[in-house]
Amino acid sequence: MPAVNPSKEKRAVVLGGGGAKGAYQIGVWQALGELGLDFQVVTGTSVGALNGALMAQGEFEAAYDLWWNMDNTQVMEGIPSASDTLDSRLAVYRAFIREMVTKGGVDISPLEETIRSILDEEKLRQSGVVYGIVTVDMTTLTPVRLYLRDMPQGAVADYMIASASCFPAFKPRTIEKSRFIDGGYYDNLPVEMAAKAGVPLSEIWAVDVDGVGIKRSFCPEIPVHTVRSCWDLGNFLIFEKDQCRRNIRLGYWDAMKTAGACDGRAYAFPAREEERLRLRYGASMEELCRRLLEPLGERARSAVEGAALARLRGELRRRRMKNDLLLAKPPGSCWVWSPPAATPWRNLTPPWGSASRWSGAKTGSGISPPIPCQGRAPAWERPWPPWGRSWPFSR
Repeated sequence: MPAVNPSKEKRAVVLGGGGAKGAYQIGVWQALGELGLDFQVVTGTSVGALNGALMAQGEFEAAYDLWWNMDNTQVMEGIPSASDTLDSRLAVYRAFIREMVTKGGVDISPLEETIRSILDEEKLRQSGVVYGIVTVDMTTLTPVRLYLRDMPQGAVADYMIASASCFPAFKPRTIEKSRFIDGGYYDNLPVEMAAKAGVPLSEIWAVDVDGVGIKRSFCPEIPVHTVRSCWDLGNFLIFEKDQCRRNIRLGYWDAMKTAGACDGRAYAFPAREEERLRLRYGASMEELCRRLLEPLGERARSAVEGAALARLRGELRRRRMKNDLLLAKPPGSCWVWSPPAATPWRNLTPPWGSASRWSGAKTGSGISPPIPCQGRAPAWERPWPPWGRSWPFSR
């Protein structure tokens, strides 16, 4: 997946900090590649600095494998693996507190070893992509914004780790007698750094994973496309395998929606399908909402309407449900296409119209088949809402 294309349009990708939420950025990267949107500038903070280096280097396969199999033990020393249970998460929190109290922060040497094994500094410098990171000098309490050209030879990996040293959870990074901590303490989404990289850009893609940190206001004169999830991306300190895989898929679909290849906000629909569904079911849904809100008092009705507007503006995140559509097997009433387990997902040609692969499929329903995720994930069942069946609210 080459990063540079000698075209007239020049594009920057900005990757925000967010720890374990960084898997979301890999899905965005995958979508950009499939859409043919190359980039000439990559800036990032914290985990965005780590993923940004791999993007500039063009190591998509390695980055995807890394995040698809991500686990606490691959990132931190002394922190157990996490699962979606309360006891497991409590064990992780206790380990964090123990490491911070007894050792001054968690040791991330496993992550450093992985990054050094993937990073090829010479290849990165010859990629032609302008790469930049943000960190903070803990010694002088000053922000440090460094482009690749400003980093000494052989020190790129050190500055990447410095940008991701989320103090006090992680230990500060020492480079030439100075101690550096996470760049999120200054700028967790370095859009300004990308705009001032010295490249005449036509647009900026900013990937905001809603991480903990300061986001500085900056309004460049060129368009900025912000990719942000409507769904909760999980705890930024817990690297849970299922959550990381889910975030990759969410990033992919959100980037597709931002580019206009799909419609929707919380869910993804084929392009122009959302308008057709609105015309078909909009009146029924409006009548349903009217009947539901009619018995409520004015104050309660205003609260519900305010929450709905906040959701539409993306100000409220959807919490992860145990049986959400991306991980759980859908109810038997949903239409499911299940690919063969032995076939890599990205090489599949979905057999639309083939009754052998569809359960409950009906002809003449007017519903388009679901768009397959082009990720290199193992076989997983893709649910599709049964809107072609009888609609319970239609008049």
